[in-house]
Amino acid sequence: MSGHVVDSPPAAAAATLNAIWVKSAYARLRPRAMLAWLVIVLSVAAFLYLVVYLVTAEHRYLQHEQAAKTALLPLIILQAFILMVMGTATVASGFARERGAELLDYHRLTPMSPSSKILGFLFGLPVREYLLFALTLPFVGYAAMRGDLSPWKLLLFYAVFFCSTWVYHMTALVAAMCVKRPWSAQAITLGMVAGLYLVLPQLGRIGFTIFEFLTVRPTFYGMVAGEVSDVTARRNPFFEYQIQRWQQVEFFNLSLSPVLFSLLVEGFVLLSLFLVVHRKWRNEQHHPFPKLYAIFCGLVVHVVLVGSIWPFITRLEKYNLLYGRMRGALRLDSSMHALLLILFVLLAVCGVGGGVLIQLVSPTIQTMRSGLRRARKIGSRRLSFNSDAASALPVALAVSGLTFVSYSAILAVASHSSLFDMQPTSWLAHWAPPLLIGLLLMFVFLLSELLGVKVMAFTLFVLWMIPFFVQVILLGAFGREVLAVYVGLTSPFLDLYLVCANFVEHAHTGDAVTLDIMPASWRTGIDAMILSMLSLYAAAVLALGGLWWRRHTNLRRVELG
Repeated sequence: MSGHVVDSPPAAAAATLNAIWVKSAYARLRPRAMLAWLVIVLSVAAFLYLVVYLVTAEHRYLQHEQAAKTALLPLIILQAFILMVMGTATVASGFARERGAELLDYHRLTPMSPSSKILGFLFGLPVREYLLFALTLPFVGYAAMRGDLSPWKLLLFYAVFFCSTWVYHMTALVAAMCVKRPWSAQAITLGMVAGLYLVLPQLGRIGFTIFEFLTVRPTFYGMVAGEVSDVTARRNPFFEYQIQRWQQVEFFNLSLSPVLFSLLVEGFVLLSLFLVVHRKWRNEQHHPFPKLYAIFCGLVVHVVLVGSIWPFITRLEKYNLLYGRMRGALRLDSSMHALLLILFVLLAVCGVGGGVLIQLVSPTIQTMRSGLRRARKIGSRRLSFNSDAASALPVALAVSGLTFVSYSAILAVASHSSLFDMQPTSWLAHWAPPLLIGLLLMFVFLLSELLGVKVMAFTLFVLWMIPFFVQVILLGAFGREVLAVYVGLTSPFLDLYLVCANFVEHAHTGDAVTLDIMPASWRTGIDAMILSMLSLYAAAVLALGGLWWRRHTNLRRVELG
């Protein structure tokens, strides 16, 4: 008998696949558990299709072709729930379970590349959900064929659908990299996905459409919704408005396909998340981003923010399409009210996004000390700019500078647009908004490197939230408006509103509707309020900057000699 063992065909096929994917498939595709899921999904998919198709067709609400198209809507929702909700939760809990059991160290020792391991988890952990998704495709295919839906448009829609799914699954891997408990990873991941899918896209309603492309909705309305149900579009004004809005994507002066723009935006987010997991896979102590990529990421965010709002402040038809619908809800009595909203949201997003980037690349004192010791061993007197041990000062300066550039670009375009009647203002009114954001970013950077993330978070709560609470009490209970402003001068969102409102009122020509953005009691002392606020943060930045410089000088002298 020969000693040579011939692998069976399944074993030979498995040997050519990603080992982590094969392991996950064996664990999650056990016949007994799969049988129950197959019955549930097939039953639900059949019910959703038949109840919509038969009820609308047999009762003659719609023609058979229209009824088949309409039946696609609940099927797509079911598919989104399977992959985007169930699949994302599975990735988060499964990866956190592997990490909690300390199996990631074992995976790190295997000869596979980090990219192969990440892809193995990305597609292996939700393998059951992919199979369940596949069970719904025959219903979708029959509905598309029966309804004469364009196969090309459906294919493009699913390209964006899967790209969105992978963004959410990568988000789950990022969360699970930081949390060992499966239930905590699930909760954090679903919270992050809710933020990506429900919270941030709301900014698209006021012109920052870039955030809506974190979802599949623009592609659905632009490519599929118009064909799915013409009757629904005619009966539902909101549905019709969305279809009209997403036929083309306006970005600066370009008109792009919603599919192309969605793939570009989600592809960039997917690349960034993959980089985080890849770096953490190689070493859990690594920062999520290298500093150069953090600056590049900030640059991309600022470009897409300005590019997405650009058409709405340069073209009357785009302005009316968006802000004309908001006049009643947000009391946008004039275009200057809309400009205030644009500036406030732009600077708030720049501030929050810049603060997050700074936190992601700020080293602890232990990291800096270790980096300096390694530099001394190799005979170097300085740290590499991109090193995790290097200071995040260049990133803080870069995101602050980008905020000035974005603010200046928006105002330059608005001043030359016929939509806004603007006049020159004082230096303080004009430059106070970006200067405030720059000081806040430097303040957060210095606190982070001096105190660490946890102590910094507590400090910011004391400095920002407690005065805000006192301010609300003074305004609501006692009506002390001026005193409330001075008490809350450290609250960044009130300060941002104050400087933006002051600029808009000074830039207003007075020919349009009279602005009443600020209470009358604020107007007499507005310059003093703004100067006090900027001086307060400037003094804090200077004082903390001195402590930061002294600590870095002492640290370099001790560690480098």
